[in-house]
Amino acid sequence: MPQSSFYQVDVFTSKPTLGNPVAVVVVPRYRTLSQQEMQGFARWTNLSETTFLFETEDDESSYDYHLKIFTPNSELPFAGHPTLGSCQAWLHHGGRPRREARVVQQCGIGSVEIAIEADGSLSFAAPPLTRSGPVEDSIVERACMAMGITKSAVLDAQWIVNGPTWFALRLASANDVLGVELGATEPVSDLMWGIFGPYIGGQAREGEPAFEVRAFAPGQGVKEDPVCGSFNAGLALSLQRQSQSSRSVPATYVISQGARLGREGRIVVRADEANGTTWIGGHAIVCISGQVNL
Repeated sequence: MPQSSFYQVDVFTSKPTLGNPVAVVVVPRYRTLSQQEMQGFARWTNLSETTFLFETEDDESSYDYHLKIFTPNSELPFAGHPTLGSCQAWLHHGGRPRREARVVQQCGIGSVEIAIEADGSLSFAAPPLTRSGPVEDSIVERACMAMGITKSAVLDAQWIVNGPTWFALRLASANDVLGVELGATEPVSDLMWGIFGPYIGGQAREGEPAFEVRAFAPGQGVKEDPVCGSFNAGLALSLQRQSQSSRSVPATYVISQGARLGREGRIVVRADEANGTTWIGGHAIVCISGQVNL
């Protein structure tokens, strides 16, 4: 049976098993996989996402590899932690970027640039929002009902679509975010949303989290995502837009996610004011490597 190289990478953590794992299959150049084969394998791994990495055969290509991203239920045009985890797997596999300290991934939304940072972490350039603005009250009410909170507990609700159809609900504090208990998900199986709240006590000190985040995607077979790059990328752009006049959000800050699932996810958001790019970064660690019969 044909074999492909396989990696499981823990993302947004410097401590193995405390981030968000992604399964990465590096598909040999002579192999082709059907949509059904890839979706079936992603369902079997039962992780938030499983990716299939296809290296380009064209030396003149503008990108380093093409990535297909699957949840247990369907394919996604883009996702953040699989982007960083797949890049780490490709580098571990012996991949050599065409540009120094830069990797270009091709995926469902087009090209995504990934920076190899000096400390060994990776950051992706946040893709632009394709939908923004206030979320409809009826949708907010459905999400609140699933979480067992009142609509009045939500201070703001914004669409942050950047591939996945996320929306973000702002709560008063990080403790409020951590206190949410998600109930039955069947009534919200068509929704993908996240909640966030600031840590109280003023500006976070360097390295400490400014916000606590949780993300829910029951329609994708993921009740709660341990650490989610695409949601945090969309959230970062939304917060920047809202704070342009007040400068209420610093150029660089840290987000904590995964505490309720026993994880210690840390996401670094960095706005490059010189070129307008927002980078979403963190460490990624290869925890498993081998071959998969696929």
